[in-house]
Formats: sequence, structure tokens, C-alpha cells
Amino acid sequence: MDAKAKAEIYSIINELNSIIRDLNNTANELKEFKGIGTEYCSQKLNKVASHYNQIKNNLYELT
Repeated sequence: MDAKAKAEIYSIINELNSIIRDLNNTANELKEFKGIGTEYCSQKLNKVASHYNQIKNNLYELT
């Protein structure tokens, strides 16, 4: 793999890290609210973050 491709992969990984962090932060903030569905939404956001984390790990394996 050439340097340009590796740089692109690392750029994507950095963006995924940012997205994962934002999703987890939002999920944690939702837990502070009372209301129907907030826990469900929080769990789903954590699940999406987990899927993105798996994708990030797959990208690390390519480098």
C-alpha cells in the first residue's frame, strides 16, 4: 500500500474517531433526560458507535 492510500485511511480513521466520540457523548447526555424513549435512543447511539468502532478496527488492519 502506498503512502497516499495509508494517509487516506488514517484520515478516515480520525474522522471515525470523532464521530464515535460524538455519538457516545450524545448517548451519555440523553441518559440525563427523563422521557419515553431516551434510554432506547441512547442504547441505539451506542450500538452505532460500536459498529463504527468495528469499521475503524478493520481499517487499522489494512495498514
